[in-house]
Amino acid sequence: EIKSHEHPLKFSKTIFSISFVFVKQNQKLHRNKSTYKLSAAFHEKIFQFSAGYLPPDKIESALTIFQSEADRHFFTSESEANLIRILSNMFEKASLIGDCVKYPHYAEILVAIASNSNYLTDILVRNPEYFYSIANPSDLKTKLDEDLFSKKLKARTESLKSFSSKLHALRTIKRNEILKIGVKDILGYEGLEEVTKQLSVLAKIISAQLFSICFDEVIYKRGLKKVNGNYCIISLGKLGGCELNYSSDIDLIIFYDYNHKLSNSKSYEEFLTEVTHLFIESISSHSGDGFLYRVDF
Repeated sequence: EIKSHEHPLKFSKTIFSISFVFVKQNQKLHRNKSTYKLSAAFHEKIFQFSAGYLPPDKIESALTIFQSEADRHFFTSESEANLIRILSNMFEKASLIGDCVKYPHYAEILVAIASNSNYLTDILVRNPEYFYSIANPSDLKTKLDEDLFSKKLKARTESLKSFSSKLHALRTIKRNEILKIGVKDILGYEGLEEVTKQLSVLAKIISAQLFSICFDEVIYKRGLKKVNGNYCIISLGKLGGCELNYSSDIDLIIFYDYNHKLSNSKSYEEFLTEVTHLFIESISSHSGDGFLYRVDF
C-alpha cells in the first residue's frame, strides 16, 4: 500500500522478525535480597545535601528508607555510586530527600533505577527534571498511546524553526520516554511483551516524524515549493514484529510508486535518496544529546 508523505511510515510484521530473550534484573526483586549496607560515605553525602534544610530525625528517616529499598534489590557499591550520582545532580537535593520520607515510593524509584540500570541512571543524571515525570505511580500505569504521542511529537517539532532544534527535541523526548518505559519495566508495571511493544511504538513514531522533518528540510534546501509523489516505508526485524528492545537497531525499506522529474531538474528518486541520506545521518549520528537509533535502511 503506497502512502503519501503525510503518513510516511507504515510498519508491517514480517517472517524475518527475530524473537529474543530479555532477562531483567528486576526478576530478582524480593528473591535475592541484598546484604549491602549503605556506606559511611553515602550517609555523609545525605547529611551534606540536607544539613541546614532538614532536621536530623528526618535525615535519619531518609537513610532508613534508602537502606530498606536497597535491601529489596541486588544492591552493590556500583548501585550506591549510581544513587549518589542521581542525587548529586538533582536541582533541589534537600527537598527531594525530604520528599522521599513523605513519599517513600520516590526512594523506591531512585533505588530501583540505581541498582538495575546504568543507562537509566545516566538519563536521570543528565536530565534530573525527568524524575517528576516518573514520580507519580498513576503516570507509570499509563501506556504510551500511539495517536496521542504522535500528535504531541508533531506539535512539538512544528513549533520549532531550525532543523537542529527539531532533532534536539526528538532526542530529548526519546530519553524521557525511554526512562518512563524502563522504570515501568523495572518495577514490574509492564510485562516483557508490553515493554517491547511500547519501545517499538516509540521508535515508529520518532522515525516517522524524523523522516517527515528530513523530507521538508530537503524541500527547503532545494528551493522546491512542492514535491508530488507517493512513498511507503516498511520495517523489518524486531521493529516490524513489535519486539524492539532497548538496544535494538531498526531495519527499514522504502518504496515509491514511480520516478519523475521535479521542478529543479532532479528526479523524484534522487530527491528521496537525499532525504534518506539525511534521515540516516540524523537518526544515527552522535552528539551531546546522544543519538536516536542505529538504522539499516
